[in-house]
Amino acid sequence: GLITIPGKGYIKFTPGNNRQDQAWKMLSKVEYFDDNNLLQNTYNLIYTHESMHPFLSEITKTDGTETIRYRKFNYNTGLPGYSSYSQDIWGYYNGKYNTSLYPDIPEFRRVNGVVYLPGNRDVNEKAKAGSIKEIIYPTGGKTVFEFENNKVFNNTSGVSFVRTNGRHYHEGFGE
Repeated sequence: GLITIPGKGYIKFTPGNNRQDQAWKMLSKVEYFDDNNLLQNTYNLIYTHESMHPFLSEITKTDGTETIRYRKFNYNTGLPGYSSYSQDIWGYYNGKYNTSLYPDIPEFRRVNGVVYLPGNRDVNEKAKAGSIKEIIYPTGGKTVFEFENNKVFNNTSGVSFVRTNGRHYHEGFGE
């Protein structure tokens, strides 16, 4: 595909290999051409896979004759396969061996004579699996991401759900 930028040129997107987990292609290259149709920059996207999940691991940038590692990405590892029931109540991985996604609510273990086996839907640190850990820049600087789990607070009037956000910080910012 192309995106035209009037008076500036255009950006060309090149698909690469098929994903291992689905029938779609992954983006392999982005090229910027100026208004005179001259190639100015090429960005190559490099992927790694964990449990068939694709992760963007590196972007290289070619500008004329020089190629640099433009960005490197690191992720928290430990993701299960797609059909895993190892999920906390929020749907994130929790590393528990579950045969169902039913939460453990005593009132709902038997409904209309049918017995439901609950899964362990507890939240733990394994929820970080697959999330971005850091971005490394050509200067050696990096952005580090810290994530924390969601929290549930019980009170006398019911249950309040509070979702906390991740935070990140920067070190030695570069291009």
